Amino acid sequence: MQPQPKTLAAAAREALLTQARELERFWHTPALRLPMLCVWTASFGGALHYPCTTYFYLLLGATKRDIGNFGLVVYWPDVVLAPVYGHVVDARGAYPPIVATACSCALGCLVRGVAPVGGLGWLYAGNLIIGLGASNLWTSVLSHATRHTETARREACVSAFLFQVAALRILGKGAYVPCVRILAALGVAEPLRQYRVLMVVCPLFCGFSIIFLALRGVCNPRTPVPTEDPEDVAAKAPASALLQDEDDAVVGWGPFSVVAGAVFVDAVCRTTIAVLWPLYGRDLYGWGGSAFAGPYFLEGLASTAAVGLAPSLSSYAGTMARASSVLAALAAALAVLARDAPAALFSPAFICLQAVLAAKDPLGKALGTLSLPRRHQGRAVGRAFAALGALRALGDGVGHVVATRLSADVALLGVAAALAAQAGALAAARLRK
Repeated sequence: MQPQPKTLAAAAREALLTQARELERFWHTPALRLPMLCVWTASFGGALHYPCTTYFYLLLGATKRDIGNFGLVVYWPDVVLAPVYGHVVDARGAYPPIVATACSCALGCLVRGVAPVGGLGWLYAGNLIIGLGASNLWTSVLSHATRHTETARREACVSAFLFQVAALRILGKGAYVPCVRILAALGVAEPLRQYRVLMVVCPLFCGFSIIFLALRGVCNPRTPVPTEDPEDVAAKAPASALLQDEDDAVVGWGPFSVVAGAVFVDAVCRTTIAVLWPLYGRDLYGWGGSAFAGPYFLEGLASTAAVGLAPSLSSYAGTMARASSVLAALAAALAVLARDAPAALFSPAFICLQAVLAAKDPLGKALGTLSLPRRHQGRAVGRAFAALGALRALGDGVGHVVATRLSADVALLGVAAALAAQAGALAAARLRK
């Protein structure tokens, strides 16, 4: 008898239980506790200035094209450096790359925060320093956590990690307006000065990672990683058998290539929307940081819920690949809606679109490591995440170009077309997970 589909309430309960179990595991596993604490603090601190970063750049004299260039400067170094960090995670452990990436993030944010009006060179320098490793802080910790997770639980691990990061970013975004009001009560009423304070405060949160990880790294630079015997992996019908031929034999690196392409497209589309939304809101409705903070906070809530429900969605759809295909088609339709939305539906369309793309994120990351050839399971997870991270960084760079070089209408149509093509490709591929 075929199992009955879960109701939405049952799926939500299951998702919450999964999140709670993974949170408990992260906290009670000695090898994971401190790296996760670093990610938790950095996620909250970084989100404090998210609502005002674009408007901070504009008040310093940056143009729309400059903002696109900043994205290129931040993300494209990752294309080269992400594989380096991934190799170090596999070869030396997670502590050295976490400390290095946290230092990069803190110093780059500080340089941006103290940039003078008209000091575009400061902004380019700050973003370049951030690009030397900041985004790899999250990638390094996620690959570390995944290497300490058995294959069958990897989807839950990735989903829980992203859910916790997203939840803390919600808290950071939600704290933006109270922080601005506190600054105003203290006499810091000018928007530029408020933005600057929030930008400069961000490095303090990365300082936790730098100090405590450096101390821990000296004492215990490498934590043993649980391994699985290849015979046991084979007996469990390995998740690496995602793409199979008529004889049911594993086809090399084909599965990973399919998933990697989907991760790249997701990065392009999600970054395009993230960059375009506040600029589009400014052009249409005269938005500033405070006006954007409310819709941005709601988007965080919706995206976090979507990330938490991702494992249940894949269970409901039957496979992670099938769920990704359906979500890609839905996101394509929402991109068209956002392009033609009336004023009342402008923000809801962008919020729903970002939430759907957020739900695809853990599915893509989990599929990426599960699609590794059998002999690499548990041994090259860091490099797999690094490869996906490099593609994501490349996609982020392309997304900044699309959002800032093309008109909003053309950019949104491009996003819709890319997602529709991805939905078709995932449906046509013989992905088993």
